[in-house]
Amino acid sequence: MVQSKPSGGGHPHTFSYNSASICLGDTLKVQDTCIHDPFQPTSRMWTFSPGAQTSTILNQTQASVVFSTPGIKIITLSVYDIFNVAYTDTLQIEVRGSIADAGASKKYCTNTSGVLIGTSDTTSASISWTDASGAYVGNSRIITVAPAQSAYFYISVNKGACLTRDSVLVKTVAPPIVNAGNNATVCNGN
Repeated sequence: MVQSKPSGGGHPHTFSYNSASICLGDTLKVQDTCIHDPFQPTSRMWTFSPGAQTSTILNQTQASVVFSTPGIKIITLSVYDIFNVAYTDTLQIEVRGSIADAGASKKYCTNTSGVLIGTSDTTSASISWTDASGAYVGNSRIITVAPAQSAYFYISVNKGACLTRDSVLVKTVAPPIVNAGNNATVCNGN
């Protein structure tokens, strides 16, 4: 665990964290390191940049958070003393990686092909598509697939050693039966 530097009026309230740089989807754990401080903290409040999903806040001294967007994120711990004076510690975390999006579910007729369009929030990432068995399907945002039956396809986006994945279900449906009726003969003008 790495410890941040205090920023609040000389009181030693700081918090520790397991990494200053994480990948999208990784869990970051933070903890107030001065839970037994003699100045008697009465309450704490954690705040996180947008895109944070806090999974646990334990007795307000520990928190686990996952970020859903890349970039520099701010985490703040405000500790209140018995006089309701707040002392604050702030930390910047780099969230690395690229968002992978395989798109919405698709329906294609049996024995036909269709196009899957994957997206990523950056052009500098490498993209790879695989099928449910793990077989390679393609390495561009747009691929053509022709599954014999309904199947999942997976897009993997790799940027700076951070890998994100998403899936899309391609459903196969029977083609409609078309019948224009029997041949007919008509007189000219009828």
